[in-house]
Amino acid sequence: MSNDLRAIDPQFKDILQNRDVIAIDQDPLAIMGRLVLNTVQFALSRVGMNNTAGYQVKDLWSKQDMGVMKPSDTLKVSVPPTGISMLKATVI
Repeated sequence: MSNDLRAIDPQFKDILQNRDVIAIDQDPLAIMGRLVLNTVQFALSRVGMNNTAGYQVKDLWSKQDMGVMKPSDTLKVSVPPTGISMLKATVI
């Protein structure tokens, strides 16, 4: 960062200190995310998420719990042209 972090706007400070996002960056498996443009919709099983017990899904930017999803469930994500979406799916 090329600015004074003591004077940074709270919204940017929240982004830089988002522990869930930092944890993804520090993931020992180093599994990269996927680039999505506009809206994407897919069954979890289509991207290799086949745990029959399902996944706890969380939106890391809004910090909202999206509930439990099974491999056959369809996830739909809309990403604005200048926006970002980052979800975390944890095996149950």
